[in-house]
Parts: sequence; structure tokens; C-alpha cells
Amino acid sequence: MLLREYEAVYGDQVVVDLVKRLVFLVTMVSVAVLVMTFRRGGLSRRAAWRVAGAGAVLGVVDCVAAAAMPLREGGLLYSYDQAGVSAWVGVYYGTYEVALAAMAVALGTGGVSALVRRGQPGAARVSLVLLVAAAGLTVVYAGVGVASLAGLVGPGAGRCVTCCSWWCWC
Repeated sequence: MLLREYEAVYGDQVVVDLVKRLVFLVTMVSVAVLVMTFRRGGLSRRAAWRVAGAGAVLGVVDCVAAAAMPLREGGLLYSYDQAGVSAWVGVYYGTYEVALAAMAVALGTGGVSALVRRGQPGAARVSLVLLVAAAGLTVVYAGVGVASLAGLVGPGAGRCVTCCSWWCWC
């Protein structure tokens, strides 16, 4: 919340945006490890380190891309629809979409796996159905983000996408 307020006052500065992304990435990795502990047989240290390692790699890629990408006047970030300015801008925004989609696929797969098990109470099944639906919509959200970065949707792409997010146009 504090970072969102800071951004409203000082603009889309790289450090603020990067810190937001890294906090979000740490949260996603933590949730993934937590959800994986609910598996039968528990969570192996190796699996936890693999998830944490993947998160660390994405974090490093984000930091490198943030350092390497060009900025607008005043040190401001280019927007999604201007990602074609540099490959680094596309990498910076793309890592977010990839991490989001990977997390959604992992949680959706786990949700379906738990949903098909016998003996689940009705309330648990309802929450699992909602989890799987949310994971599917998240993959769609990330897919539209990647399509936007690739120039397949958005201004000048000849296609129109309507949604409730700041990066969709019409």
C-alpha cells in the first residue's frame, strides 16, 4: 500500500516498481511453497529450493532488466504499450506475466488434483472450484499481457481487448 502511494506522488519510478515486483514475487513463492506443503507426503526440501530458486532467478532477471532498460525523461518507465522501445522493457514486463502464469498453472493443477480426490467436504470442493477458476482467469490475464507486449492487442494492433485492467484498451 505504501509503495502504491509513493508511486502516485513520485510517478512510475523504476525503484518503486521494482520493489513492488520483488515483494509480489516473494509473496508468490511463499504461497507456492505453502500450498505445496498440503500435498500427501509433505514437501521435500529439494522441491522447496527449486521453487525458491525459480523465484530468485526471476528476481535477478527483473533486476537486470530494470538496470538495462532505457527510461523516459525523468527516469520514468515506459508503459506496456511502449514495450517495443527495447527488448529489456519487454523482458521487464514479461517476467511478471510469466511468473503470474506459472503460479496460476501450478495452483490450478494442485486444485484440480485435490478436487478429484474422494472424501473432500463440500465446502472444500467449492473453494477448490473457485481456486481453479481464478487460476484459469489469471492465465488469461497473463496471456493478454503477453499479447499486449508482443503487439498483438492494444493501440495500433487492429484488435481490441476489453477488460477491467489498466493495460487493456478500447
